[in-house]
Amino acid sequence: MLPFIIAISFASLFFINTLSHSYKAYLLESYIGTQGVLTIHSKSNKYLKELQDKFGDSESSLKKELMRELVISTSQYSLEKKIKIILLEENYLQKKVNYNNQPIAINKVLANILGNLETLSIQNPFTKNKIVIEDVRIVDTGFLSSEPLIFMSNSFIKKLGYQNIVWNSLELDIHLDKINSAKDRAITLSEKYGIDIDFKDILSQNHSSQELFGNIRYMEYIVLFITSLLSFIILTGALNIISKIKEKAISLLRIYGLSTLVISVGLTFLSLLILSISIILAYFIFKLMKIYFIYSIGVSNEFFLSLDSVVVYIVGTILIIFSTLTYIWAYQTFKGKINL
Repeated sequence: MLPFIIAISFASLFFINTLSHSYKAYLLESYIGTQGVLTIHSKSNKYLKELQDKFGDSESSLKKELMRELVISTSQYSLEKKIKIILLEENYLQKKVNYNNQPIAINKVLANILGNLETLSIQNPFTKNKIVIEDVRIVDTGFLSSEPLIFMSNSFIKKLGYQNIVWNSLELDIHLDKINSAKDRAITLSEKYGIDIDFKDILSQNHSSQELFGNIRYMEYIVLFITSLLSFIILTGALNIISKIKEKAISLLRIYGLSTLVISVGLTFLSLLILSISIILAYFIFKLMKIYFIYSIGVSNEFFLSLDSVVVYIVGTILIIFSTLTYIWAYQTFKGKINL
């Protein structure tokens, strides 16, 4: 039963951490939707591209926000007005809005205005360039944005006849706890170029939102510490029980000629084997817990994020500490005089 008991404690550690991590991501998406956490504005295109290289294409994109006159037509009516367009690089746009056939998406605010979207076209009223949108992607831009928005790539807006678009900002899709370090990196590089930069941090513009996510982060750390501590207590308790039950049996091995070193190494290896089995079992229990949670609460399958790397580091640390303690305990217990 020991591996199963240890597995329950590790599975609880996995599940509680993943649940808090996923819930924070869910709240973040509800607040800011598909928009990046941090945007850095600069007039230097060379600076923006070098800064992007430091973050990598996977979590950043050159960006430009502009207001343009568009004619948007559906099967019911046509709408001609200036609409805010957010230009992003195509690969990043695919990641953020997961567009279907064409590199364009609209937010729910604009979709509610347009109504029926079975047939949709966008036209430049000045050049008469018109593009029919097939299966348009609708995205949620969160509580902090209430205006109609269109996300599109640079190549798409050029097809509409708007040329000579120059990027003027860099959008970062990073974790909340990396915002300050990202700002420091941007400032350091700006000093090299001797230029002025400006930040748009969505959360810092809304104090209540910043406070909320700050509290969630601290609660996440507290829960992670408590569950990790409980897992370690269960392991040390199990070790203490084994020492009481098997002390005489192991002392007999000394009489048969086994050295203290061999016994200590053997018990350490046995402990690691039990822990490894427990961790594998814990992962399957963790999967079942997620399935039950999704079924009970009714959230989508995409609600849960993958297991946080911090938990993997904690489990690895517990393995190292526990194996070390096992070896020290065994060596101290069975060295010297043999008691039966």
